[in-house]
This record gives sequence, structure tokens and C-alpha cells, in this order.
Amino acid sequence: MRHLATSSLLCLCLVSSALSACEKDEGSSDSDADGTTDTRPDTSGDANDASDTAGDVATKRAPTLSNLTANVQGPQGLDLRVTVIGEDADKDIARLRVRLFDAQGRPLIAFRSALSDTPDTHETTLAFDTQSDVTNKASILASATLRNLFATNDPASVEVSLIDAAALASPFVAAEVKPQTVNNIGEACDPEYSANRCAPGLGCRESQCQEGLAPEITKLAYLNGQGGTRILVSGTEPEDDIDSLLIEFLDLQGNSVTIDLDNDEVPESTSFELAAQSSSVDGKFFVRLDPSSEFEAQVKQIAVTPRDLFDHVGATKTSKLTASPVRSAGQGCDSLGYDTCNATSVCMVGANGTTYTCRDVNSVRKTECAAAPVLLTDGTPIVGFASGSSLFDPPLGCSAGDSKGRPEGGARLALSSPAARLPLPTNLARTAFDTVLYLVAACGETAAAPLGCADETPDVSAAATLELDLVPAGSYLVVIDSWGPGGGEFELSATVE
Repeated sequence: MRHLATSSLLCLCLVSSALSACEKDEGSSDSDADGTTDTRPDTSGDANDASDTAGDVATKRAPTLSNLTANVQGPQGLDLRVTVIGEDADKDIARLRVRLFDAQGRPLIAFRSALSDTPDTHETTLAFDTQSDVTNKASILASATLRNLFATNDPASVEVSLIDAAALASPFVAAEVKPQTVNNIGEACDPEYSANRCAPGLGCRESQCQEGLAPEITKLAYLNGQGGTRILVSGTEPEDDIDSLLIEFLDLQGNSVTIDLDNDEVPESTSFELAAQSSSVDGKFFVRLDPSSEFEAQVKQIAVTPRDLFDHVGATKTSKLTASPVRSAGQGCDSLGYDTCNATSVCMVGANGTTYTCRDVNSVRKTECAAAPVLLTDGTPIVGFASGSSLFDPPLGCSAGDSKGRPEGGARLALSSPAARLPLPTNLARTAFDTVLYLVAACGETAAAPLGCADETPDVSAAATLELDLVPAGSYLVVIDSWGPGGGEFELSATVE
């Protein structure tokens, strides 16, 4: 993981549609350029009992992949985009499995299985860029993007398989990676940055390579209250080459405030330059910081100035600390946190994949629980995906930094008799993100506290193993939560001892 320069007073998350990074003070790991973030559509409503919704997998049919293209993509030429045409009679295509190969046809090791310290595999699971392109569709034309892949790798070809909600997969289809050409100032260019891109420091405007533009902040908020204290910065960066954000600390009158950022108990900093590389995707960037209560008590206003890699400096914007707007069930909400739903609802994306609405959290939990895979207690692992809106949060004190509002996945677990000991590990080969694991009764719609929570394991710092003793018989939901904002694929098993 690339550690970012933050202090104990500021926790940073760089978030985009397909890339996220957040530093964990206790030595966490994150996945490489696997682009695992996706958006879960709103499926709230009346849910059948979980026991009636497991489905007969034997009657389901695997999807088919009929066409594949792969292109170098983006204004920096760092992304790999695969576009697929496929079919699925069950209308439940969920994601892709991607394999990379070098120019000699050998597997290109670029990803980390089980969150190993170094890349050890050439394949990963990838969510679609726009999940609504595949949801409930028998025929699909959709794309998925591996962000920043070419920063450290140079694949010549790929193999792709479609995976459905029941983990049934199509045969792999291969395609060569189509490169971009690089054009100079004054030359024609592709505004989509697919066929070509402009040289570093330049951008494509009016279909011609021109001097790059400075990043521009379009929305800035410094909020507290429901959803926690947070600094949110949204903006545009057409060349996706943002470098940093200068954050100045001010009082209500606009005067500088000096605070202690290096934890030596001596106030010395009136500003903080935040590394923001890779926060910009498709011309837009978003950065979130979660300040401590000590920071909030001292700093009542902030000023933020964006800068790109070529010293193009954007205009400074200011924001005062204000209470977070709170929405009620049925009202529109913002998925990035510029407002929050009340305590009994959750911000969910609608069927169109773009608008968000506050929905009753218990209803959504029941629906998601009913659709969760069944986890057997004989050690047989299952593979799932953590994504979308956050329906649960770890109990206070379980995870480092007490992160909240992260995507999670779930698995249904039934114990016909009490378990003397129940290990629940996620430090398995397919786990690709920093997990936080806890067990809730039934489908989590009650107020009962979780039966234990785990954030770390001694041998793998980022893949949690929850070990429970004397677990009563009953129905449970295992929540596989994400410590960071990205989520991704997980592997989980259970064994009654």
C-alpha cells in the first residue's frame, strides 16, 4: 500500500467511481489496481424469508461472452478498459474475471491474492463501470476499467469471463490490448482519450491538444454531526493529473490557526498539503478527510487550493464548519456524504443507477440478507462481493479509526445446535480488500449487538478472522465490512468446532 502523508488528526480517503485509497494507521494492505468498486442498485421492499430464496443453482445457466475488446484508456494512458457483449438468460450478470498476459503470452503478475505483501497472481475480479448496464438484462454491452494499471504493468493481452450472481462463469475470451498514440500540442485528439491522448501537461479540448487546465473545486464542505466530521472536496480535472490540495486552517474570522500535526504536542502547522494523485477519474476528482474531534475543536474554517502535476493552480475555496444536512426516508440524498440520511434510513442508488434516495434501512437489510449466499459450517469457502451503500457499521472500538459508511457484503449462516467454537476467516486467496468481520442475529434488523467483531489477524493484517466461542443455535448474518471505501471481492469460510 502507498501510505499517504496524514496525521492522527486527519484520516484521508481518495474516492472515485473506480479507485479508492485510505491510509490505516495500523499497517493495513490494500488491493492493487483492481478497480473493485461498484454500485449496488436499490432492491429494498418486501423480502421473502431467507430460507426460501437460496434458489436452485442447478437450474441456472451460466452467462455467455460473445465479444471482447481491450483498450489503453485515459488522458494519462494508465487505464485498461475492457468492453464486453454478452448474454444471460437469468439476467443476473454481476461482474468480470480478468486475466493479464505479457507480450510473450505469459501470465503477468499484477494483483495480490489474499492481500499478500507483493503481487502473486495475474487475475482479479472487476465490477462494471456502470452496474445498471448489466442489471436485469438478458443482453449486455458494458465496460469495466482497471485504473492506473499501466503505472506499474504493461499487459499485451487479456482474457475475460462473465460471472453471474450465482458465481456461474462463462468461458474466458481473449483479446489483444489496443494501444493509444500520443499527440503533441496543436494535433488532433480523441476527447474520450481512447484512440489517443495528448502529451503530458496537455489536454484534449475542441478535439485538439492544448495546454492543460488547472483543477477546479466545484464543491467544498466541512461538516459535522450525523455521519461524523468530514471534509469533502469535489472538482474537475480534465487531464486527471491532480497532484495535491493545500488545506489552510482558519478561525471563523479567517485568521490562521496553528495546530499540532506531527503529534509532538507543539503546534506548528497552519496548513497541510495533501497528496491527491489518483483521486481524479474521467475528469472529476473527489477527496474526503475525516478529522478528529481535536481538529474540529480548533479549526472552524478551511481554505482549499488545488494544484496539478504541472503547477497549474486552481482557485482557492473556503468552507466553514457546519452541521450536516439530514434527509428522511423518501428524500433524495448524496452518495458522497454532502448530506446524510437519518438514523433509520440509508442512501441507496435507484434503478436508473444515478439518483439516490433515503430508504428504510431495516427493509433494505432484509432484502439484502435474503439474497446473500449461504455459508456452510463444514469449511467450504464462498466467494462474495462487498459493494454499494453501507447497511451496517462495525461496533465502536472494533476497527482502527472506527470507519463508518463503508460497503459490505454478507453471508447467511444457520446453526442447528450451539457451536463451542466458530472460526470465520477471510484471510483466504480471493479476498482483495481490508475486511472487518462481525456476526449479527437473523438479518440484522433487530437492535441486538453483534456477536463479536474482528479487524485484524496476527499473520495477515488486513484480512480479518473472527473467532467466536459458545455461539447459540440460530440464524445469523456474517457481515464482511470494508475498512476502506472501495470494497471488493472476499472469500469466507466457517467451521464448527
